[in-house]
Amino acid sequence: MSFSVNVLIDQKLLHIPTKASEIKELTLGLHRLKSLANIYNVSITKDFVIVATQGTVKEKSNLCKARPEVRTTIDAYDWDCNHLWNITDIIGHTEMHIWGGTVSTKELLKDYPGFDESKYDDKSELYCCTANSRLYIINLNNRKLVQVLDTR
Repeated sequence: MSFSVNVLIDQKLLHIPTKASEIKELTLGLHRLKSLANIYNVSITKDFVIVATQGTVKEKSNLCKARPEVRTTIDAYDWDCNHLWNITDIIGHTEMHIWGGTVSTKELLKDYPGFDESKYDDKSELYCCTANSRLYIINLNNRKLVQVLDTR
């Protein structure tokens, strides 16, 4: 499993991929955030630290044998380690697999098929995640789901 950090400051994005294998703890200021699942992505803005974790939640069976089902969870925190929201609070509860996410900007997404620039101002901080062949675009400034685009 790889680990990445995405930082969005003043509409500029920094992406740092690594080959870390198991990260289960982060420190936000003086507060320690521990996870039972592997942390594989951290997206950072001035106001948020958004953490994507991936872990096995239950056994899923097929005709040959039982196999673990891997689930992704995405949670946002402020810099004092207060939990602000889970991705399901914004996109709704879903049984579909969420494929992580990243911070983004209107400028970076403007050429994506179906992206409607008029729904965003130039200072919008966005968070995008993919689930069920759809790209969910969340405006972090107001914590609202703004668009759902087809990824096929």
